[in-house]
Amino acid sequence: MIHVGLILDAQSWVGKIVDSCISLAISDFYSRNRHYQTKLIVHNRDSEGDSLLVLSQALVLLENFKLDAIIVAENSAAVKILAELGSRVKIPIISLFAAGPSLPFSEYPYLIQIGQDESSQAKVIAAIVEAFSWRSVTLIYEDNDPARPILSNAITSFDQHVALLASSTDEEIVEQLRNLMSLQTTVLLVHMSPTLASRLFLNARRLGMMSQGYAWITTDMTTNFMNSMDPSVIESMQGVVGFKPHIPASKELRKLAIRWSKNLNENQNLEEMEINVYGIWSYDMVWAVAAAAERVMTRHPHILHQVTRVNMNFTTIRSSQSGL
Repeated sequence: MIHVGLILDAQSWVGKIVDSCISLAISDFYSRNRHYQTKLIVHNRDSEGDSLLVLSQALVLLENFKLDAIIVAENSAAVKILAELGSRVKIPIISLFAAGPSLPFSEYPYLIQIGQDESSQAKVIAAIVEAFSWRSVTLIYEDNDPARPILSNAITSFDQHVALLASSTDEEIVEQLRNLMSLQTTVLLVHMSPTLASRLFLNARRLGMMSQGYAWITTDMTTNFMNSMDPSVIESMQGVVGFKPHIPASKELRKLAIRWSKNLNENQNLEEMEINVYGIWSYDMVWAVAAAAERVMTRHPHILHQVTRVNMNFTTIRSSQSGL
């Protein structure tokens, strides 16, 4: 058995899609490879969207299981600490989000970043801003995302930063929007979760800020979930320019979309949403990890987990020699 830890926000859209697609991938992979001697066993832990809980849950997993890898479906500041922890215990830390160029492979050899580097997206948005000669851009962001400084560094025309919390009320959102209207702000970049973005755009439309004279841009945090948003939100976002990673159409992708739709109908805990890049990355990642585990364990069957002491108020945490 190959034990893998999975840390995600179970109530977030990303968490729900990742959890479902990982389960789907494990089922599909071992249905096709019944002869394999190894099998992934995934141990889920809920971070509740809290960076401290991400680290805490990782330590709990390492203490209780002989882990061979940890998957993190969180765009969290804790990823860097987990990368250091992975190097200490010699197991891969697989992050679905790219933490940026500040975590190079040479320093964090056990960190695998699947998502696109945020700086790439920032450069594209900066090019759009420059092309339209916009001298003043306002960044509206969710105040828990570590990628925000990357956007700020790449786009020099930001003159205002507006932070919103996931817990912000509609009244608080309207107040911030009214302030922007009074300052005659017309070019706005939105970098936040789809849940918060939905409320932002509904309120912006009510205030007349989605009309001619305003330019709205969304990063992939919002755009990746456009197809799963409520129709009223989609209607309020007409004219918005959004950025997200591109995955070319293929026969395999169509098959996965069909499997996802069937799984969606069978799972009453999932909201109505289309599979997106996070689900596709998660699905492919599981296949890659499962195949790697089989190769390593069949070629080196005598690999054992040693015990490594980690000085974080835990007695012993096992480290791996396999380095899947």
